[in-house]
Amino acid sequence: MTHTETLSTLTVLPDKADRYLGEVFFREAWEEWSAAWGTEAVEAAGAHAAMLFKPDGVAARMIDPAIEFLAEHGFTPAAAIAVDLDRGTTRWLWLYRFNVASVDRVRLHDLVNTAGPGLLLVLRDRHRGPGDIPATVRLTDLKGPSRPERRRPDQLRSRLGVSDRLINFVHTSDEPADLLRELAILVAPAARPALFAALAAGDPGAWSATRRQVEDALPPHSFDGDAAAGRIRAQAEAALAAGPA
Repeated sequence: MTHTETLSTLTVLPDKADRYLGEVFFREAWEEWSAAWGTEAVEAAGAHAAMLFKPDGVAARMIDPAIEFLAEHGFTPAAAIAVDLDRGTTRWLWLYRFNVASVDRVRLHDLVNTAGPGLLLVLRDRHRGPGDIPATVRLTDLKGPSRPERRRPDQLRSRLGVSDRLINFVHTSDEPADLLRELAILVAPAARPALFAALAAGDPGAWSATRRQVEDALPPHSFDGDAAAGRIRAQAEAALAAGPA
């Protein structure tokens, strides 16, 4: 199957297919994924999804409630990878969002997403049957949009108490084509073949140990607006009380 034929099965958007044909990330990932899965590669891409806990989600300790939500909806962790987002990674990951974002918003995005390690969970959709929508599509709907006014109460970001478009804790791949592209961006080339082989073998690995490693590297932090305002007031009052330096 050519890359063009493959993309037609992994996205419903012709423009996305055209763009991804010119991106090495998708092409690299597809070759490695198909080597691991063989003739089941397309079906396997439809049965898996990914959720990235960004540094804000790790610091807010949102991994536990999110995993509980995922389990309720039939998603099981199949692998976990610690990721360190940097300026280049964020620009590739959100390339087709940043092309319309202001420079100030992109810089603020950098500050949040490079503040510490993130956790990438690869998930299996236990509820998916033949002909069902891809796991990535179902999970993205369950996650909910970044804009609070567009979100349903039953979506994950509502349960996590997300009230800000930027501090929204998690990211998901929209379609199977995005899943493969983003795995190529976030997982080191030397690690991807072993990851894909483990997924094909059904080996979940020590994903909980990776989760603990990421949380240990980033202290817990509250993103509650009132609590943040209180911290700022306390720091300002302490500085005033101390007088001129």
